[in-house]
Amino acid sequence: TPEITPQTVRKFDGKFEGEIDNICEKCRFDIELNNGTKFEYKSYNEASINRISTSDAFLKQHLSYLQDADGINKIRYEFDAKKFANREKVVEQFKKMYEKNLDDTFDVIWRNKNIRNSIFDMSSYPTNISDGQLKTILMSDFKSMINKTDSKLYNFIKSN
Repeated sequence: TPEITPQTVRKFDGKFEGEIDNICEKCRFDIELNNGTKFEYKSYNEASINRISTSDAFLKQHLSYLQDADGINKIRYEFDAKKFANREKVVEQFKKMYEKNLDDTFDVIWRNKNIRNSIFDMSSYPTNISDGQLKTILMSDFKSMINKTDSKLYNFIKSN
């Protein structure tokens, strides 16, 4: 990844978990840049990819990353294309994970205003409504976004 240089790296976590069963639920991103972009590297084979949507550990790790990120555009999951190059399959697994854990995922997005503002175009929502009303509208839009695998919700998933 060209933007990763010794001068741009703020933090490097040298602890790599390997397969999905060994995931560290409270770990940091693998690399964090000075600009706040955070990289998570996954070297998963097809069997592990197929378990993304059902792994509680993967979900917990992902939600902790969302909770801590400065925006959805500041998160990058890099999947090793030498082990599994089908990005669409990875996106489909995230889609299933979000559908299965809709409330938990949305609650994290709702609580992290930076993530919320980067996923939703907040300028297009009414400003004269209660937080409860806004939350209901955003939840509905989030459900729609989940179903569109080309939405910005999935732009952080890369296969390199």
